[in-house]
Amino acid sequence: MIRRSKKFFKELAKLILILLISNLAFHISRFMAMPFMAIYFSQKLDLTPAEVGVLLGISPLSSLKFSVPGGRLGDKIGVYKMYPLAMITPAISLIGVVLSGNVWVIGFFEITAGVGWTLFNSSSNAILSLHTPEHQTEKVFSYNYWVVNLSGVLGPLIGATVASAGSSGLPIILFAAILHNASYME
Repeated sequence: MIRRSKKFFKELAKLILILLISNLAFHISRFMAMPFMAIYFSQKLDLTPAEVGVLLGISPLSSLKFSVPGGRLGDKIGVYKMYPLAMITPAISLIGVVLSGNVWVIGFFEITAGVGWTLFNSSSNAILSLHTPEHQTEKVFSYNYWVVNLSGVLGPLIGATVASAGSSGLPIILFAAILHNASYME
């Protein structure tokens, strides 16, 4: 099985491998930051658990609302132009979340981050499908989903390690830095 996986990865275009690695970095850092957003909001803003939940839910809600128009936007402006924008948008938004002390401004930044995550997912999947040979599409997308699940395991563990060395805002800033730097990989 390992031999077949090595052969499979050797046959893939370098762009696909880079995209899978960048997806890994994106999702690890996203899963790393998300648990600490709740802690950060409750410590910095002195919010109730319900209010923290609403703030955290705004971002996925905006992703849901923007998912169909986000895919169409990628078709109109091009996924290669949208991909770096899709990484920079949440990075800037998360820095705004950490720097702001106003609940309404944080809500705005959470909405903006959700839109950026939708743009990232649609552009990333589009680039994967454009550059994957038809006979490898199923495997590439399987590995891409595996990367997301692996990130869901590693992200919180890495975040807990990082946060124990600093503050609860540190994983969020680290996520923003990874997004910003990864946007220049393409």
